Amino acid sequence: MPNTTIAETNVIKAAGINSAAILATVAAMAILSKVAIPFYPVPLTLQTFGVLASGLLLGSRRAIAAQLLYLLCGLSGLPVFALPAAGPAILFGPTGGYLLAFVAAAGIAGLANDPNYSPIKRFAILALATGLILTVGTIWLGVSMRMSLPAALIAGFIPFIPGELLKTATLSLRIALPEKSNR
Repeated sequence: MPNTTIAETNVIKAAGINSAAILATVAAMAILSKVAIPFYPVPLTLQTFGVLASGLLLGSRRAIAAQLLYLLCGLSGLPVFALPAAGPAILFGPTGGYLLAFVAAAGIAGLANDPNYSPIKRFAILALATGLILTVGTIWLGVSMRMSLPAALIAGFIPFIPGELLKTATLSLRIALPEKSNR
């Protein structure tokens, strides 16, 4: 690159690395959405693992960007969600609240992107992110399907607790964080 300073070159490289990390996260989310146990009305998938991992590995800003891009891909019709449907209608269906909560949950999970945090502190932050996904998703599920709160909890919250605890614990203990956090 003629007439480019070292600082400009470094900015360009960083932008490329950030873009690649975000695109890789979107691809991983699409793959994790297909690893599913077909519960009704909400399938059990590994998407929440991807949301939490994106926050841990990318930090809040890039994880939020990745989840927004993931949603935009699905809204545009690409088959990236767990259900075979895509497009705007998916967000008005039973799983829309879970999907929308991915963005904020990724931001919260990104707060755990600190190599100095203990596994317990990391677990608490990731549990908060997971709780947000389950809470928003369950409320949306109840409203979209005209369920009572107990019925929505039975269909969209309680069955997911063991798996979510396992995912959260695994990520709290097993992710080696980079030395420098890029939030």
